[in-house]
Amino acid sequence: MKAARSHALRAPVVALLSCSFVAACTALLGVDDLPGRASAKDGGPEPPAEGGADAGIAPGSLDPTFGHHGVAIVPGAFPSQAAWVIADGDDLVLLVLSDQPTLRAIRCSGDGVCDTAHPATLFVGQSANDVLATAATVDPSGNGVLVYFKTRTATGDVISANLSRVTRDGRVSVLARDANLSGSPAVLTANRTRIVIADVSTDSAALTLLARLEDGGPDRHFGGDGAVTVQPFVNPSVRGVLAHENGQVVVAGSESITGPTFWARLSDDGGLDTAFGADGGIGGSSFATDIGALVADDTGYLLGATRSNARGVLVRLTREGRVDPSQWDGGTFLFPSFANQELAVSNVDAVTYQRDGAILALATAHRPIPGDLAVLVRVRGNELDPHFGQNGMTVVSDGTTGTHSLAIQRNGKAVVAWSDRDGSVRVARYVVE
Repeated sequence: MKAARSHALRAPVVALLSCSFVAACTALLGVDDLPGRASAKDGGPEPPAEGGADAGIAPGSLDPTFGHHGVAIVPGAFPSQAAWVIADGDDLVLLVLSDQPTLRAIRCSGDGVCDTAHPATLFVGQSANDVLATAATVDPSGNGVLVYFKTRTATGDVISANLSRVTRDGRVSVLARDANLSGSPAVLTANRTRIVIADVSTDSAALTLLARLEDGGPDRHFGGDGAVTVQPFVNPSVRGVLAHENGQVVVAGSESITGPTFWARLSDDGGLDTAFGADGGIGGSSFATDIGALVADDTGYLLGATRSNARGVLVRLTREGRVDPSQWDGGTFLFPSFANQELAVSNVDAVTYQRDGAILALATAHRPIPGDLAVLVRVRGNELDPHFGQNGMTVVSDGTTGTHSLAIQRNGKAVVAWSDRDGSVRVARYVVE
């Protein structure tokens, strides 16, 4: 394993956007009364409007052509702990972790009809804590999805990291297994030549990048044996990874639970790209405590993060890995508060660029009473998109358990999946543009 040379993390000073925003809701109202809520109180989502597929449907509303008035409910033999969704061509793939625990992949049509009778089983464990982390991405070969998950052995002292492929016809093949990795969350990406996993070593001291070929074998051009460590970080947590077609790899995350954040770019051979960031391949900031998402476009990178005062923020980076002062307020967009400051975006869990250049974020919005919400927020230019939901935000769910995940279909519509209180998996599709 090749170790990228060690760098101390120097945090640049970042200016924050100061803004205020008021929406017509309060933290004491029920979820159906909140801004952008796309369902009726007693009967679920409102019936679809007359006309064409999206006729009369406002951006930020549930898509009535999907599932039942916009929501597909996937029951399971065992209550689900978590669910993730991946867009695979015109289809959707759900990864469902049950209390058994069993990790399954369920394929759904693009309009929300899921084949629950023929799930692909990746793992069956003995206790509820056997599956420690899961990540997935579409397989660039066009043959399904790639899944990376970590499991604990019966004795609890050994962790196995597994890379598997689930084909479109439901066949599961194990591509690789790795050891000496922690139970921390990991992220996965792939391009046409390389699969890249960003993880953390067993002692939680080293950020580890693993490069695999399509068949799961190590890409020995990367670090000599397909693995590179980037140090030093204190208890790193990795939340985003990108694999460019030119072989460069970009990774982003946070040090410990309270930050600061970091981002780094490696060259095709696994060495730090010294032209990136403010510290020879590494950049970072002390203003945020957590990075939740990383995406790229032709001009740079976009991070979804949490500010040190528990407020959600977007950070725009140049292609050289520096905060872009030409964007927003010194390169950052601080999500405004809603409901007279009673409802505020606290965590950004996923971000994506839309076809019209706007940014869509899946986020957690904190409210003291009765609890947090999952929301979709759309940013256009320098402000929340006033045409999306209510004043730029729509509420996805409340009172749920498990992870919310976001996928964008070819038609540009947003799909969110999560595990609900009743143990079912719910998949909702929203009209965005």
